[in-house]
Amino acid sequence: MNLFASFRGMKKEKKRPLILRDTALRGKITSPYVVSLRNAQKEIAEKNLDSFWRKRNWQKFAQSPFQHLGKYREMFRMGVSVTIILVLIFSAAALGKITSFAGETLPQEKEKISAEIDALLATTKDMNEAAPALRSFSEALQSSALSLEQYAGFVSEKLPLESGLQATTALIHSGQIFSDLAQKALAEKEYFLAQVPLLISGEASFLPLLQHVEQFTRESLSQLQQVQELFAQVKKFQLPAEVSEKLERAAPFLTTAQNLGNSFLSALPALRTLLGEKHPHTIFFLLQNRNEIRATGGFPGNTLEVVFDQGKISSWQMTDIFAYSGQMTVDIPVPEEFAHLTGGFFIHDCNRDPDFPTAAEECRFFLEHSKGNTPDTVVAINQDILTDFLNLTGPLELPDVGVTLDAETASFTLSYVIEAKIFGTGGENSPKKFLEKLFPVLLQKLPEIPLQELIKLPEKWAQNKSVQLYSRSELLENFWKKLNLSGEFLPAAERSGDFLGLVQANIGGNKSDAFMVQNISETSLINLAGEMFHTVKIERTDTWGEKEAAAFAELFKTFGAQKIDRESLEKIMGAGKNKVFTRLYFPKGTRLLSAKGVLSTDVKVEEQADATVFSFFFPEVAPGETEEAELFVAAPQKIDLRSGAVLPFFAPVQSGAGEQYFTKKFVAESGVEISAQEFNHEKFNRNLYAAYLIKLAE
Repeated sequence: MNLFASFRGMKKEKKRPLILRDTALRGKITSPYVVSLRNAQKEIAEKNLDSFWRKRNWQKFAQSPFQHLGKYREMFRMGVSVTIILVLIFSAAALGKITSFAGETLPQEKEKISAEIDALLATTKDMNEAAPALRSFSEALQSSALSLEQYAGFVSEKLPLESGLQATTALIHSGQIFSDLAQKALAEKEYFLAQVPLLISGEASFLPLLQHVEQFTRESLSQLQQVQELFAQVKKFQLPAEVSEKLERAAPFLTTAQNLGNSFLSALPALRTLLGEKHPHTIFFLLQNRNEIRATGGFPGNTLEVVFDQGKISSWQMTDIFAYSGQMTVDIPVPEEFAHLTGGFFIHDCNRDPDFPTAAEECRFFLEHSKGNTPDTVVAINQDILTDFLNLTGPLELPDVGVTLDAETASFTLSYVIEAKIFGTGGENSPKKFLEKLFPVLLQKLPEIPLQELIKLPEKWAQNKSVQLYSRSELLENFWKKLNLSGEFLPAAERSGDFLGLVQANIGGNKSDAFMVQNISETSLINLAGEMFHTVKIERTDTWGEKEAAAFAELFKTFGAQKIDRESLEKIMGAGKNKVFTRLYFPKGTRLLSAKGVLSTDVKVEEQADATVFSFFFPEVAPGETEEAELFVAAPQKIDLRSGAVLPFFAPVQSGAGEQYFTKKFVAESGVEISAQEFNHEKFNRNLYAAYLIKLAE
C-alpha cells in the first residue's frame, strides 16, 4: 500500500447498530442477533455453548480485534516512519541500523501477523460499541433467574462475562492507543514535509526537528508500553485458543516498534554531533562508481562536501575529484598497482585499501596536505544506491535531459553522462548539473514508495557495503560500528579462524566491471596429519555484447560527446578489456605452493596485520570471453584431530562487488571426519559466515 495514499484513502465507517440491545427490564432481548433469554438459559444449562456463541454472533466479536486492522496499520507504521525518514535525511548510515531491527525481526513475522493485528486498530469503533452491548447482556443475565449452578458450566468452558468485560476493556484501550498514535503520526508527517524545503536550503535547523521527533518517540514508547501491559492483562484470562494465539503472534510487532524507538533515542548523541550542534562538522562524500571497481567500492570520480553548523547546512559543494590533483604539498610513494597508469599517487587513488577506516584516513591525509578542508567524517556511497531507489519508484523521466532512467539503465546512463561530459567539460559541470535535474524528480517520487520496502534499503546497504562511514570522533565511529556501517574489511574478531578475502581494483580506466560475472571457489583438503590446504579459483566472464553496444549507440545518438571520439568512449564504457589488480587475504602464515593462470613469480606476498596477502594482475578479459586464475596454498593451522577442532570461517564481501558467486567445498583424507556448512554457488553480495568441525573419524 502506498505510504501516503493510505491516509488519503481512509473513509469513515458507517456506525453499525449495537450487537445487543439493553431490554433486560422487559424480560427479553430484542436484538436480531440474540434469541430470547429463556432459550439462552436453556442452552447454557445444557452446555450447548457452540450454539450459544454462534447464535449471538459472539464468534465474530471474539475475532474482531484481529480482522479489520488494515487501514490503521499504515497509520501506526507512519509513527515509526517519521523517525526513519528523518534519520535518512541526517545520514544514510543512521537509518541503516535504526531499521535493522525491522530488517532482522519483522520481514517474515510481520507478514504472518499483519492480517491478525490488522484488527485491533481498525475495529476500535466496533469494540467500543460491543462493550456496552456486552454489559447490557451481562445485566440481562444477572437480572434473570439463572442459578450459579447453571452458570458454572459456562464459566468452565468459556470466559466468565465479568472477565470477558475486563479483557474487552483492555483490548478497547489498546485500540484507542494505537488510534491516537496513528493520528499523531499523521500530524508528524505533515509537519516533516513542511520542513523539508527549509532544511535542504539551510534556512532551518535540523536540531529543533530532531527534538520534536525525540518528544514524539518518547511519548510513543510510553504508549506502547501501556499496550504491552494491557496485552499482559488480557493474557491472564482463559481466552479462547484462537484469540490467545493471535495475541501471542501480535507481541513481536510491539517489541519491534519499541526497539525502533529505543534505537533512535540511543542514536541522538551521535546525530547531534553529526549535525554540528556544538561545533561545525564537515562531511566529505566519496561518490563511487562501482562500474570501475576499487577496493572500497568504486572509482570516486566526484566528491561532495557538506558542512553542518548548529543543525543547519551552512555550505555544500560538489567537486570533480581531479580538481584536488596537483595541489599536494608533499610527495607520496606510488603503490605498485597504479605505477604504470599515472606515475603518481593522487586522492582519487586514496581508496586502495579495502578497510574503509584505513582508506578514509588516507583520504583525510590527501585533503589535509592539499587545498581542501580536512573533514570530520568521510562517507563512501556507491552509485548503485540510485538503482535501488529506481527499483522502488519505477522509471523517472528527466525532460530537461531528454532521458528516462530506470533501474536497469541508470548506472550506465550516469556513467555516460560523466564520461561524455554532455553538460560541458568544466570540472564538476556534468555530474553536478545532472544530479540537480535528477534529485527533484526523485524526491517527488520517494513518498510513493511503500514504507515496508523503503526501510529495507539501509540494511541492504549495510550488508553489501554500499554506504560506509568513518569519523575521527570516537562517539561517531562507535556508532558506525554499531550500525555495521564502518566498512571494516577484516575485523579483529574474524581473524582468529579461517578466512578468505578477495579484493580487486580496476586498472584499465574503463567501466567494464559493470558487465563482469565472477565465480570464486575454495576447495579445502585436510589430511591425517591435521594439515589444511586450499585451492582458490577465480573465474571472470565479460558479458559485454550486442545489447550493451546497442545501448551505447542509442546514448551516443541522443547526446553525442565532447572532446572524445566514439570508439574511445565506447571502450571506456565497457567495450574495452577488463583489467583488475587482485588481492587474496588468508590467515597470517599462509604459504603459496603453486599458481595457474598467473606465474607464481608474479604473485607478490606480504603480511598485513593478521593476514597474508597474495596480489597479482589478473589476466585481461575481453568482451564475451572468460579467464581464470588459481592459487594453491598451505594454511598455517595444524589441527589436533584427536581432540578435534572447530574452526570459524569468514568471507568478507568487497564493497561494490557486482554479480559474483561463492563456492566452498571440503575434501577429507581417509580417516578424517568433517562436519561443515558448504557454500554451493552462493550469491556473494554480503559477508559469509560458517564454522566446521574437524576430527578423526570414529
